Amino acid sequence: MTETVSLTVSLTVSLTEALTAAFTVALAHAPRPAVAADVVVGRPCPALATQELDPTALVRLAAELESAELARSIARTYLRMLEGRLSRASDALACRDDIAAMDVLLSLRVSSATVGLVRLESAVLCVIDAVRRGDSALARERGATMIGIAPGAGSALRTHLDATGPDPTPAAGDRLA
Repeated sequence: MTETVSLTVSLTVSLTEALTAAFTVALAHAPRPAVAADVVVGRPCPALATQELDPTALVRLAAELESAELARSIARTYLRMLEGRLSRASDALACRDDIAAMDVLLSLRVSSATVGLVRLESAVLCVIDAVRRGDSALARERGATMIGIAPGAGSALRTHLDATGPDPTPAAGDRLA
C-alpha cells in the first residue's frame, strides 16, 4: 500500500537573516582579488587588490537572491553603514581591543566582498592579518590605509549603482551589470 503525503512549508525570513544568508553565499562564491605589490603605510601587504570594484558581484548576489531590488538594497545599506563600521574599527584598533576589532573587521570583510569592493576587502584582510599576528602597530597602520581606501570604494559602488539604473523599476530593476 502506497500513501502520498503532501507538505506545504511557509517560510518567513527577516531582513537580517536574508542579509546574513546573502553575505554567506557571496563570500563562498567571491573571486579572490587580483594582487599587486602595493605598500600599506610602509610595510608590504601582498593581498592588496588593484581592482576597486568587481561589478559582477551584485549580479551574482541578485541571481542568488532572485532579486535585483534586494541586491541593490543591500548595497545601499552597506554604503549607509560603511562610515560607522570604519569608525568602530579605528576605535578598536586605537584601544588595542582585538576582539572588538575582529568583530567589525570580519563583518566589513564579508560585506565588502558581497557588494564587490575587492580593494577594500583586501585592505581589510591586511588589517585582520596584522591583528591575528598580534602586531597592533601594524594593524593601526594598515587600518589607516583601509580608511583611506574606503572613500574611493564607496564612490565606485555609488557610481556603479547610479550607472546601472535608478532604484529598481519594472523597466530597469533587473539590470545590475
